[in-house]
Amino acid sequence: MDTSISELEGRIEGLANLLLLLTAKLDIKGIIDDSEISAGLNRKADKLKGLDPAVLESARHALKHLADQLDDARKNRQIQAG
Repeated sequence: MDTSISELEGRIEGLANLLLLLTAKLDIKGIIDDSEISAGLNRKADKLKGLDPAVLESARHALKHLADQLDDARKNRQIQAG
């Protein structure tokens, strides 16, 4: 794989993890409701348009994957809280 592509993938993964961490922290503090963020990511994924079809599908998948990760993290926090 091309080094620049690997670097780009790593940076994107890092930013995605930052988003997940910040969202979880803000949700725990009661500043935001991460279920609304998750729902918004899913809505945005469904409304994306105007991109190359392969890029569009990748972007939709990424947004829906982030939404799923937020949902899973919320469920885990709720289980741990009792």
